[in-house]
Amino acid sequence: MTSLSDAIPTGTPRRGKAASLKLAAAYRGVFSANATKDEAEIVRADLAVFCKMFDAMAPDVSNDVLRVIEGRRSVYRMIMGYLALSERDLLDLQSAAALEAQVNDAELMAS
Repeated sequence: MTSLSDAIPTGTPRRGKAASLKLAAAYRGVFSANATKDEAEIVRADLAVFCKMFDAMAPDVSNDVLRVIEGRRSVYRMIMGYLALSERDLLDLQSAAALEAQVNDAELMAS
């Protein structure tokens, strides 16, 4: 298989139960089966930072910027939904994302 499209036979609705289950299994494999727990956490934290998942937006942010950020957050929520993280995992992830953001900021300031 070279793409998700190849896994779904022609004429099959993209959003059937079987297709949704297959897609969820693919996400789980990417983030857990082929990576260590630490690697998966690093990826999830990095995605949270990139998607600005836990950032508060300033009141003067333009509508265009808000749309982009909300699009990123929507994708992040979809991925986390497929992974079915517990509430505790989400809180841990928020902490990891905050730490990752601090490290990113420190590296930017140092360069």
